[in-house]
Amino acid sequence: FLSKKCALAWDAMQKDAVVDSIQISILSGFRSYYKQYAIINYKLNNGLSLEEILKENKLPGLSQHHSGNAIDIISNSYKLSLEFEKSLAYLWLTENAHKHGFYLQYPKNNKSGIMFEPWHWYFKE
Repeated sequence: FLSKKCALAWDAMQKDAVVDSIQISILSGFRSYYKQYAIINYKLNNGLSLEEILKENKLPGLSQHHSGNAIDIISNSYKLSLEFEKSLAYLWLTENAHKHGFYLQYPKNNKSGIMFEPWHWYFKE
């Protein structure tokens, strides 16, 4: 689920991308507190420390995904990895997403403590 304004903006942005021969899809949008907890718990059970996890995920209650305005974008074979930065979709997003109200939330060297996430975009109304 996305907020209504975010969903409308996403639809328009996706259509504009298609016009430019760019295929983008949402892998993750709204996330419940429980889902956020489950992601963190899964990573803990697979041997990651909480310190490592918090470089990529916020604790339940703090994630932008709870707002319905955060999206994780994928394109073709590029999934949630740093390789997404090398995709034509990422280049297109950096040049066009702001026209639809979407902004890269965790750029390189950001001060939030979250690693660079080229796939994570936030809609600002």
